[in-house]
Amino acid sequence: MRIGLFTDTYLPDINGVATAVDTLARELRQLGHEVFVVTTNLAGHSRIEREGNLIRIPGIVLKSLYSYRVSSPISPRNFDVLKDVPLDLIHIHTEYGIGYFGRILAWIRDIPLVYTYHSMYKDFTYLISHGNRVVDAAVGKFFSVFSRRWAEAPAEFTTPSEKTAKALRSYGIERYISVIPNGVDLSEYAPTPEIIEQAEKIKKGLGLEGKTILSVVGRVGQEKGIDFLLECLRRYIDETGDENVRILIVGDGPYLTQVHERVKDLWLENYAVFAGRVPHDHIPAYYALSTALLTGSKSETQGLTVNEAMAARCPVLARHDASFQAVEDGVTGFFFSDADTFTSRLTRLLHMDAKERERMLDTAQERNRERFSPARFAEEMLKVYARAIRKYW
Repeated sequence: MRIGLFTDTYLPDINGVATAVDTLARELRQLGHEVFVVTTNLAGHSRIEREGNLIRIPGIVLKSLYSYRVSSPISPRNFDVLKDVPLDLIHIHTEYGIGYFGRILAWIRDIPLVYTYHSMYKDFTYLISHGNRVVDAAVGKFFSVFSRRWAEAPAEFTTPSEKTAKALRSYGIERYISVIPNGVDLSEYAPTPEIIEQAEKIKKGLGLEGKTILSVVGRVGQEKGIDFLLECLRRYIDETGDENVRILIVGDGPYLTQVHERVKDLWLENYAVFAGRVPHDHIPAYYALSTALLTGSKSETQGLTVNEAMAARCPVLARHDASFQAVEDGVTGFFFSDADTFTSRLTRLLHMDAKERERMLDTAQERNRERFSPARFAEEMLKVYARAIRKYW
């Protein structure tokens, strides 16, 4: 099968969508399919570029939206570059620019369109409303209608989690939704001797040797709940007197300045360390140096950092949310809901004996491997493609 994956974000971008598309492309190719990835070009590149089956189209950088790039969906040049690219099916992973381009191209060629809904847009309304409740409600309503209209277009419609599917149904979407968790390439996160050595060097460079390190990994946005994590950490320190704990922020984003300010407001300057944006291939080392992965987000559709941490044998302490499908409280990780449960769960995690800790990490790894393997991801998606193609017979 000749498959086109259309996405506004792709490697070297570090986010769930970029990682999921890359994983899907690699797995489909291993199964013998020809896969083309159509995405936006890198910042500073103003021409259409093609490298093998990767096609990059110039776009406008949206600085207010994590510097994502959006391309024109109707540029004649975009259609020209794909005129000699044979496709049996188009799978879009975005609703803007490249995604809309893919939708138009599928219609012109009269080939099946598959659409994966990756983002909980209602959790991002603050980027437009800036705290205005009336505007926020209006934008939320717009995204409900917007999502419903997009869901009606493709031959097949998928999303990574039941949480997202439930939200989509609340928007009034009645069609069948295939829930297919994104696959995670677990092999690259395994704590090999080389990764552990790299982790020790990073730890030393950050001045974190001998510390309890709670790492927050990923884009720094308001919706990630880092403010909440800092408040929980402040309570934990006040109640336990633990002077050895550190929160390590790994990543960059538009909310970073506010996070720095919140650290000062809570008198946490001595307990917070900012690593900044790091290369994707360094992420496994950051999991390896961590005592636990910490996440306070309630805006995820799947929460890939949790899967990555489990693959790296890094314990997970997550704010309770249905998107974290891999976490079973006390079995594969820990959930907390407020400052009190944060303190109790963190205390329990830090006082686990070696046998109990290894049992939790083993269980988390095994369940992660079973449910979120890249091979299973591709196989399930191929079933969706087959249904989409049958609708065109």
